Order: sequence, then C-alpha cells, then structure tokens
Amino acid sequence: MKINFNLIVFLIAIPLLFACKEEQPMDIEQEDEIFTEFKERDQFMESERVAFLTRQLELTPDEAELFWPVFNQYIDIKNDLWEQHKLLLHNTRRYQSLTDQIAKETLDSLFSTQEAILANEKHLTSELLKTLSPQKVLKIQHAEHRFKRHLLRQVRGGRRQRGR
Repeated sequence: MKINFNLIVFLIAIPLLFACKEEQPMDIEQEDEIFTEFKERDQFMESERVAFLTRQLELTPDEAELFWPVFNQYIDIKNDLWEQHKLLLHNTRRYQSLTDQIAKETLDSLFSTQEAILANEKHLTSELLKTLSPQKVLKIQHAEHRFKRHLLRQVRGGRRQRGR
C-alpha cells in the first residue's frame, strides 16, 4: 500500500503550525476584564480582613476609630513595598545571564524593600502603642497571622470545590 508522502507531511505539519502559533496580544476588553477581576479580588480580601480583624481584636468603638486609619495606612505602604519587591524579581527573571553588577544592584534593592517593610511594621507598632495596650498590639500581630491562614484555607477550599 503506497502512502502519499505529501499527505503525511501535511498531516504532521498542521498540528505543529497550530502549536507554534504566537499568542495574540490581549485586546483592551480582555485587559479591562483582568483588571476588574484583580480589583474585585483585592476588595474582597480587604473586606475579609476588616471583618476578620474586627471579630478577632474586639476593639472598643474608640479604639477602632484610632486603629483603622493607622492600620489602613500601614497596609497601603506594605502593599506598595511588596509590589516594588515583586517588580524587582520579575524584571530580572527574564535575563538569561545577568551581569554581576545588575545582580548586585537588584539584591541591594530587594534588601532595601525588605528593610522598608520592617520599618513600616515598626512604625505601625509604635503608633498603635500610643493608643492601645501592648497586649492588644500583640493581639493584632496574632490576628494578622491567623488571617493569612484563614485566606489560605479559603483559597484551598475553593480549589477543591472547583475540582482541582
């Protein structure tokens, strides 16, 4: 039985052409949709944080009035610093071979952002100690740790429900 060589090449080439197809850039609607999803996720996480910490900390109305503006400022700064940290790592991830100079500068910048994150945490603590007892401030640290675990459990639970 004689098989047509051109037919075989054609049948092999077609799937390869589709596999090698370049990704099309996202259109504006797709980018807006992704941005909206991220924004909704961030809003959800923030509302979860507020509800969780409110339950855990048992702040009086006067304490809550002093606590939330300081804490929200801390979170905003922390998020900005983590974005800088992730951007530094992301920008150097693509290099096949980094020069020693670029690698050293990146490492220095990463340590600087980590130091700024720690300074932000120290600032939060010193500001909260002006209005709250040390026990309540420590309780905030524990509540933040429990909140992270709470979020992880929710994410893991959501994955199980979706069949992952």
